Parts: sequence; C-alpha cells; structure tokens
Amino acid sequence: MPLPHCIENSTFYHILGVTPQASPKEIRSAYRELSKRYHPDTTTYAPEVAREKLRQVQDAYKILQDPVYRAAYDLSLLPQYQTPPVTFSSKEDDGLPTERPLSGGEIFALFVLVATLILCLGIAFTIALLRETL
Repeated sequence: MPLPHCIENSTFYHILGVTPQASPKEIRSAYRELSKRYHPDTTTYAPEVAREKLRQVQDAYKILQDPVYRAAYDLSLLPQYQTPPVTFSSKEDDGLPTERPLSGGEIFALFVLVATLILCLGIAFTIALLRETL
C-alpha cells in the first residue's frame, strides 16, 4: 500500500499530535479526538477545510495503527533524523574502545570465578583419588 499524501515538512506523528514513541493506545486516542474535532458534521470549520483535515488524520492513523506500516514509515523518516557519521582526525583516536582499569566489583567477580574453578578442580581430583583407593 503506498503512503498517502502528507503535508510537506509534516509527519504523521505531527498530524496526530503524538511523539514517535507513542503507544498504539495514545495514537488511537489522538485519532478519535481529532476525528471528532474535524468531522464535517461536528465542526465549525468550513466543510472543505474539515474534509481535508479529517483526510490527513485518517491517513496518518491508517499508517500508524498498523505495526508493519508504522515500521516502514519510521524507516522512511530515518534519513531525516540521522546524524552525520563521526570522523576521526588523529591517529591516536582510531575509534576503538580504550582500556580502563577494572572496577572493584569486576575484580571480585573474577576472584569468585577463579576460586570456584580451583574448588571444582580440587573436588574432581579428590573424587578421582578416592575412587582409586576403593
């Protein structure tokens, strides 16, 4: 299904007055409120204006209420919101992670891991020696 007509420099999220992180419930609520506001039978706007506004709200809701269409629409907006790639100018800053000292919690976790390994090996050797003597 091709994307319906949309106002230039406006997104479906903007038309419904919700954020791109809005839940389906928030989108449905915004649609219901706006459809009541712009329906030609219940508004004070001129009929032509009301029909156009209502059509835009319906188009926006049609796309945003369906998870598949919404994902495709969000991907179409992605270039608009992407930041330019980061470039590194110096040889020292090559973009690789830098080494940092281990925290106290990480050192303790390593200690427990090594102690557990040594204890398991000790138990295994003890069991092996006891089986040979029986």
